Amino acid sequence: MSGPQSLDLKTLCEILEISPCISVVHSPGLDSGLDWNLIEFLIEESVRAHLPQMPSELETKLQCHLQALQNVVLHELLRLGPVLEHWGLIRNLTQKYHHALVSHMNELLSEVCSRKACLQLLCWALTQYFSQELLLHPDLQSSELIQHIDLVLLSDWIQQAQDKLLQLVKEEVSSQLDHILTLETQHQPCNTEEQFVSTYVDVIQCIDATASAVEAFSSSLSLKLSHLCLQQLLPFTKSYKQQWFKWLETLQKKKMAEEQMLQFFRTLEICKELKEYLTKIKFRRCAQEVQDISEEVEALLTETETFTQTVILNTVEVFAKNGFKKYFKRNHSCYSPMTDLERLFRLELRLSLKKHKGTIDECYKLIVSLYVKHVSSHKLDKLRKKWSQNVESSVFEDARCIHEIISNLCPGVENWNFPLYFISDLLKTEDINSIKISSGDLLNRHKENGLTVDTSMPFALLQWKGLSRRNIREILTSLLDVEPNLVIPQHRSCIIA
Repeated sequence: MSGPQSLDLKTLCEILEISPCISVVHSPGLDSGLDWNLIEFLIEESVRAHLPQMPSELETKLQCHLQALQNVVLHELLRLGPVLEHWGLIRNLTQKYHHALVSHMNELLSEVCSRKACLQLLCWALTQYFSQELLLHPDLQSSELIQHIDLVLLSDWIQQAQDKLLQLVKEEVSSQLDHILTLETQHQPCNTEEQFVSTYVDVIQCIDATASAVEAFSSSLSLKLSHLCLQQLLPFTKSYKQQWFKWLETLQKKKMAEEQMLQFFRTLEICKELKEYLTKIKFRRCAQEVQDISEEVEALLTETETFTQTVILNTVEVFAKNGFKKYFKRNHSCYSPMTDLERLFRLELRLSLKKHKGTIDECYKLIVSLYVKHVSSHKLDKLRKKWSQNVESSVFEDARCIHEIISNLCPGVENWNFPLYFISDLLKTEDINSIKISSGDLLNRHKENGLTVDTSMPFALLQWKGLSRRNIREILTSLLDVEPNLVIPQHRSCIIA
């Protein structure tokens, strides 16, 4: 290895690919060679001359600029490394490029103003700085290059970049969630499937994107970002719940709830999807602070979900009651409540609500229960006059129509219309043993599906059919093994209107 003192100005400038510095004044007594100050100055000038300038449109051109920066630095290190190592100047080269890179990254950091650009810059520093595409390139491993890197200098910059990223993420996530909430409070008509899912898709994308992107190279920073974003989600969820409750109350007061069934299920979808996302987050992030805030947000979503389900059931109940009231008082051929039910559940987007099977099940069971109460509250002979003698066929057809309407919303839904089929079968036969069997089947299906048995229903339906009190008692007594609490009146009861 030759000493740097044997180098002359012209040779070093040629190596560094810069013009000779004629303005440089040599130190006295060192005319035979170059002094260290001049050598370092020339290397620094070479670094400065070769580094690409910051682009004017940094936010859009940052990735290209970083790639150009990486290419230039690697090229110069590969070109100069072996030569300057021969002259004992490899340490000077390494330090100058390292300091110049960090200084340039500081300038870039001060100029970026979006979380996307800040993340790009930080990602590049963490994944490319010490990679085989830059300082750990295989052809540089034989030199002492890495030994002269000031890691503290880089780690200080990384901390600053993390702090700025966290601040930008906080500001942008908060702003985006505010915008989403503003759109939600307008309650615009939902005309496309994209509009139906847009809110929860946008919210999840907003709070998850940066943390997921960072997870590939820094789990600790990803955890900080997740916690930060969940902190922004909490006030959003509180405001969403308050404004949604207020709007639902307004709809109910104005008796306009039945017109917003699609919006109700859209809100259930939002709550369900966000809760599923939070469940995944809690599984991925075991930190207690993430667990705690996730559960707090989940509780708010559950309250919103529960209240919305209540409004849906109340709406269905009022709607079905009014429909059945007209239905059982009119000529069967003049009006069908099934048309109204189709209108109530008309989701123009032809969406499947299988995700909300629980709510659909409750709506279905409520409709069937109301049908049973209304049909059994009207004397059978009057129904035969209004409808036809074949009431059992009408009930059977209604059961089929109700199931078809609900199945269109939630394919694969259970046949909760079985009490209507029991009524149809009940009207078809006078055989007491057959009625015992079908009545037992009715009670068993309730129990098998975890349904509460209305203990007065079997008596009401048997009496509605017009069976004698002796036959009713015989049938109900045979069912006591299935349901011990069945109502078996000892005296005549006038429950038929």
